[in-house]
Amino acid sequence: MANTPHGGVLQDLVARDKPISNQLKAEAATLKDIILTERQLCDLELILNGGFSPLDGFMNESDYNSVVDILRLSDGTLFPMPITLDVSSDDIKRLGIVSGARIALRDPRDDEALAILAVEDIYTYDRVKEAIQVFGADDSAHPSVAYLRNRVKEYYIGGKVQAIQAPAHFDYVALRYTPTELRAHFEKLSWRRVVAFQTRNPMHRAHRELTVRAARQHKANVLIHPVVGLTKPGDVDHYTRVRVYQAIMEKYPNGMGHLALLPLAMRMAGPREAVWHAIIRKNFGATHFIVGRDHAGPGKNSQGKDFYGPYDSQEFVKKFKDELQIEMVPFQQMTYVPATDEYQPVDEIPAGVETKDISGTELRRQLKTGGPIPNWFSYEAVVQRLRESYPPRNRQGFVIFLTGLHNSGKDAIAKALQVALNEQGGRSVSLLLGESIREDLNSKLSITPEERRENLQRIAFVASELARAGAAVIVAPTAPEERSRTLVKDTIISNSGAGGNFFLIHVATSLEHCEKTDRRGVYALARSGAITGFVGVGVEYEAPMKADLVVDPSAESIPAIVHSMYKAFLCVDIALTVGSPRHHPLIRVHFLGVELAAGLLMNFSGQPKTLKFPMTLSSPYSQSRMLSTIRQGLRFPSLGRLSSASVAYRSSLSGLHSRLVLRTVVRPMSVHHGESTTRPEPDKVLKDIADYVHDYQVTSEVALETARLCLIDTIGCGLEALRFPECTRLLGPVVEGTVVPNGTKVPGTNYQLDPIRGAFNIGTTIRWLDFNDCFLAAEWGHPSDNLGAILAVADHLARQGQPLKVRDLLESMIKAHEIQGGLALLNSFNRVGLDHVVLVKVASTAVVSKLLGLNRTQTIDAISQAWVDGQSLRTYRHAPNTGPRKSWAAGDACSRAVNLALLVKKGEIGLPSVLTAKTWGFYDVLFKGKEFEFQMPFGSYIMENVLFKISYPAEFHAQTAVEAALMIHAKLKSMGKSSDDIKSVRISTQEAAIRIIDKQGPLHNFADRDHAINYMVAYPLIFGELTSNSYTDAAAADPRIDALRAKIYCVENNAFSVDYHDPAKRSIGNALLVELTDGTVLDEVVVEYPVGHRLRREEGTPLLVEKFKRHTSHHFNETHQTKILETVSDKNFPNLAVDKFTDLFVKS
Repeated sequence: MANTPHGGVLQDLVARDKPISNQLKAEAATLKDIILTERQLCDLELILNGGFSPLDGFMNESDYNSVVDILRLSDGTLFPMPITLDVSSDDIKRLGIVSGARIALRDPRDDEALAILAVEDIYTYDRVKEAIQVFGADDSAHPSVAYLRNRVKEYYIGGKVQAIQAPAHFDYVALRYTPTELRAHFEKLSWRRVVAFQTRNPMHRAHRELTVRAARQHKANVLIHPVVGLTKPGDVDHYTRVRVYQAIMEKYPNGMGHLALLPLAMRMAGPREAVWHAIIRKNFGATHFIVGRDHAGPGKNSQGKDFYGPYDSQEFVKKFKDELQIEMVPFQQMTYVPATDEYQPVDEIPAGVETKDISGTELRRQLKTGGPIPNWFSYEAVVQRLRESYPPRNRQGFVIFLTGLHNSGKDAIAKALQVALNEQGGRSVSLLLGESIREDLNSKLSITPEERRENLQRIAFVASELARAGAAVIVAPTAPEERSRTLVKDTIISNSGAGGNFFLIHVATSLEHCEKTDRRGVYALARSGAITGFVGVGVEYEAPMKADLVVDPSAESIPAIVHSMYKAFLCVDIALTVGSPRHHPLIRVHFLGVELAAGLLMNFSGQPKTLKFPMTLSSPYSQSRMLSTIRQGLRFPSLGRLSSASVAYRSSLSGLHSRLVLRTVVRPMSVHHGESTTRPEPDKVLKDIADYVHDYQVTSEVALETARLCLIDTIGCGLEALRFPECTRLLGPVVEGTVVPNGTKVPGTNYQLDPIRGAFNIGTTIRWLDFNDCFLAAEWGHPSDNLGAILAVADHLARQGQPLKVRDLLESMIKAHEIQGGLALLNSFNRVGLDHVVLVKVASTAVVSKLLGLNRTQTIDAISQAWVDGQSLRTYRHAPNTGPRKSWAAGDACSRAVNLALLVKKGEIGLPSVLTAKTWGFYDVLFKGKEFEFQMPFGSYIMENVLFKISYPAEFHAQTAVEAALMIHAKLKSMGKSSDDIKSVRISTQEAAIRIIDKQGPLHNFADRDHAINYMVAYPLIFGELTSNSYTDAAAADPRIDALRAKIYCVENNAFSVDYHDPAKRSIGNALLVELTDGTVLDEVVVEYPVGHRLRREEGTPLLVEKFKRHTSHHFNETHQTKILETVSDKNFPNLAVDKFTDLFVKS
């Protein structure tokens, strides 16, 4: 159900007054009227449709003062923003405004009467107090404070309104909903929980991820509710933004979101505005409201500091949560994490992890200059719509605003500049001189201060329309007031779209010089009193504080000034970057130090070096000379001559950043440099792993004891796999009957194999049932897979007489776990399509290299061979290709690791830059150019925090779901019911589980089933157990399983996803909510940590030992089982020879 309106009643005045609207309209025709400003129009619309409930008019003095002082209406209702109607003293006199008067309020766009205001009071106000109380400071850097100072008139009038009609809209009509309409829409869709998202900017990937997270976290739908009224000057126009919103809505899951437009005039008031926004969304029917970082903040104050703290708005909304009755969804800033190719809240990202962001300023710069916008930041469809509204610089309009005293030379400069731009061509050029504007736009205008300001606003309107159409506009009024010039700039930037490029030039000719050279005698007339209000005589000229350029015609000629303007605005640097990140020289075009364009020149290898060649395009001759130089070929030391078949030059004046466009790739004509043959230092990752393997001393008793448990559990998992013929058919020697003297013995069999084949056999049995340990992070995997290589090599060496002990096995396991897990913490291999067994191969290669006696350099070489070795594609773990290869892939990785280490021992060299080599290295070829990241140094963290699969042979993301399913099975049994009585099952789980094991449709084999969460939940709900046999074809043939699977669905639980990555938790939470056919909904069963988790180690260890006993019982008699258990439990177990340990599990 939609939320209750603020104040209890939705003030839909249009609906309320519809029966008398014709009568009111007739009355309005007889009344004095106020033509509303754009802000007043937005406010009135939300008063009329109930968006500002409980308001039913503009605030009277009592409500205004109370809101400013304590954020409440005079009756105590929370309302943080003063909603006022301002008028001037002239308006009061002209319209006869008094208490009790009725005034028609008219739409400024079409003069239609919208409402009648019954005036209750007329009152003055304290601008400074309002600025400080509402906006936090009396600082004109705040757009609403500037508006208050410069545009709001001196009186407010308050009173209730009666609605004649809502304002008409002709754009995006289907997306404009009143609160009543939007509430009805939610009701129609049966949306009970709605998260509203406020925005005034284009939306990109981060916004989509933020809102989807919010919806999933709160089990709600999303209302994208952007502001299309007044926003901050310089913001992207709402036409462009709505096209962007429409494009991004297609990226939401079907049925999750809805787009509706809000005609709000924002105040950018930070914390107060956030509370106001919450009230508005509550009135529109939302139950939740997202408040993000620096919500509704205007940016920096005049001291260069933020007006509000980043989370002030969240804290302020939280303060009023009980009164607001809309749940705030606080979100930190979302940032991109390259390692996982996803957006995450900044507060959830571990320290040291690389992140990427693009600021709004940078985005606008890239749009205006045609610069690249990466795919990780936005969607192609969004960028396309933004670029449609931001044409290339050479097609963008701009305004050059010259200000100075009468007879300062500004008109002469403007005319000369017009000629120069017309000569350049490419766009229309419009000249607006102060005197001609007065005559053309309003011949009756005099030169009083108020009329001068009005005249400037007319100029701003005309200039903005011309610039929007792509024209170059030169404006040259006197404009003596800083306030008026600021308003002009704001108008042009706000209303000109991509043409909102404004450049202020102060023509700083002294008053003495202007008066001395005044041949028309205007100054003399002013001093005689014949002209009043003349700037420089009766009115002070305020010199601009932040002019883009200052010129003085009394000190230099007009041609020289125009020349200096070209020099200032058309200075281009050509920077040739040799040996760039990918060894490609680039030609870069800069304006004022900002790169505007870059083009690939050629393939070249060398040391990084940048050569800059400044070229000042101060005249058409210079432009021509530059083009000629480039076309003929630039000569650079050691590079020879570069040539281009065609170079096009486009420029536009006043900071519109000249651009060079290289039509063809240029190439060296006389000098060629091949690839460098100098072998670099080994990659740091290779060295770090080798140093760890050779130098790290294991001292953690927790790690050693956990490694002991891991060793026996892993051996037990291998023994259990031998009960399945699908596994045993792959085992044994390549040539049947071969027995290798002193070879590796395979536990549970009588095979004695070479260590390469032995590693495959042991590794395959360990992994076959997906019952050995696990570690989950950005990448997941099963670090005990490495025992396949470790035990094969250690057993072989021990049988050759080397004194290797179980302690060596345990330390090797700890180090293999740490290497595999350390690489997995922040680096997602599955996101680039690679299987995690690449980490088994690397970790196993590293540790067996040391066991085989390789030195540090040889170990580096062996590890490099593991990285360059062909890597497994993950497709065999996913539909439609899921198959048994996933069960022997780790065995394959183990065997390859042993083989590579043995090859290096025989003299094979390594590849020192195997990871970082440009174009051909692992990062560029297989990892999207990203380098590995590490959360912590190598130690023993992974082994200490490893996850054991104790109770169920289930993929680890589903372990807690299975545990919950068994609890529910027991609950159903106690109720006298069974799985047949289940109507639906909702699994709330981590994002990783949804991505990996959420499968629909037929499951074709064992490997398919043990990686499908709905199968792993359905089976125990039906049978009350989940064992290795549960995945066989015979077990899966029961039709009840697929029938129940069809009733199971997954949703992401954001808290589970967050805790999944938290190094202090590493939880793998699941929650099951079951609804029965009779309508009964069982209590949700939540299990955050599986019994094999570190936090449940005390509980899990006895169960792990029982699991080991169970697995050995199928292969050995009771006496031998006892011997095994006593041996592995003895305090001297670490000192047992490796071959004696292996012999415990060998069949005669």
